[in-house]
Amino acid sequence: MTPEDEHKRLKEASDGAAAKRLMEDPMLVEAFESIRQGLTAAWEGESNPARREDLWHELHGLRSIWAKLKARVTTGQMAEQQLRGE
Repeated sequence: MTPEDEHKRLKEASDGAAAKRLMEDPMLVEAFESIRQGLTAAWEGESNPARREDLWHELHGLRSIWAKLKARVTTGQMAEQQLRGE
């Protein structure tokens, strides 16, 4: 592994660990869940198609943020394995 590759893997591992800490933070988990529930309830109860679509986009955005954090965790775990030579 080149020094540049090692530096990149170290950064990925660090970012992954940070993302994992965020995803395990009870306040953040509670906030995401509360927002998700509120958006879902509003979306399900909305009769105006334009507003309903706006709510769907907000919900999708929230899910995208969580998915991005999960991807960072996975990338970080893979980087750690590469650094250990696995």
